[in-house]
Amino acid sequence: TWDYAQLVPSKYGKGFWSIPRSLRLKTYSEGIRLTQTPIEQLQTLRYNKVSMKRTIPVGTRLLSEFVPRENVYELETSFSTDISNTFGFNLCVGEGRKVVVSYDTDSYNLVIDRTHCADVAIPKFDRMTYANVKPVDNKIRLRIFVDKSSIEIFANDGRDVFTLLTYPGEAQTGIELFAQKEGTKMELNAWMLKSVWR
Repeated sequence: TWDYAQLVPSKYGKGFWSIPRSLRLKTYSEGIRLTQTPIEQLQTLRYNKVSMKRTIPVGTRLLSEFVPRENVYELETSFSTDISNTFGFNLCVGEGRKVVVSYDTDSYNLVIDRTHCADVAIPKFDRMTYANVKPVDNKIRLRIFVDKSSIEIFANDGRDVFTLLTYPGEAQTGIELFAQKEGTKMELNAWMLKSVWR
């Protein structure tokens, strides 16, 4: 973030304060790894829970069951990975902008694309982030926290973690679900989150 640290909007989110998390060492087949998971106390901020199970249709569709009024929410989801597909979410959708969170079952790449998100021009801000995230028991699990100026993603119980600034506009609160092919199953729990500042 040093590339643009002095050029971002200063009303909020000048830097990054990550959500509190628990750190653990876990043993995997490739060795010992540091994992990060959100602290349990964050669950006390949840309200208006929405749960669903579905097979994702081909194309891009608005997630009409959960329509946040502002970007202060949590998504807890799992996707089946037993068929070849690319799928995911468009977050902070509105005014022709979005953040794309996609997963490719063939390459195991989890991709976060914020190249068309911010509602202000910030030099060197647009970028895509990749990580190789392998499924566990034929599923990819994501816990996503969306806040006013940021997104944090915990994949497979904190084995892989993404933290990024986004700076969406006030009207960018839509959520879309997409898939390139038929057959991927999704389970989702979603909550609005109370602010810790109010």
